[in-house]
Amino acid sequence: MEKKIFHGAVYYGELKEADLSYQFIDSIERQFEPISFKEELAIKGKGIDEVKNLAKHFAIDDINFIKPGIGEATRVLLRRLPWKVLISPEYKESLELRHLIRLAKEKDVPIEYYPLNHYKCCGIIKQLADT
Repeated sequence: MEKKIFHGAVYYGELKEADLSYQFIDSIERQFEPISFKEELAIKGKGIDEVKNLAKHFAIDDINFIKPGIGEATRVLLRRLPWKVLISPEYKESLELRHLIRLAKEKDVPIEYYPLNHYKCCGIIKQLADT
């Protein structure tokens, strides 16, 4: 077998007429209900634009106090002095954000359900003037 053969697959051209691969796949597909994918809405702008809008909305002078995304929001809660956590309402029940909600409650950090376009959540660091 040659090195460039895909996953060791072998093509037998002489068996092409007896190939039932597509019929097999079709028979499996018929066992499932058809699904339709909802059309994804085009998200306008960039993530940085959303962060700048958040800074304006919450009167935050430095965008570096806004940490978008699950990982960054988690770090805010674990290693920084958090002011609040923003969670997009559509992810309110998301399992992947459960730890954020728990950490925020443990640290008495308010959670605000806020419409986010580019992120599931954002952590906001408390500004020194807020302490």
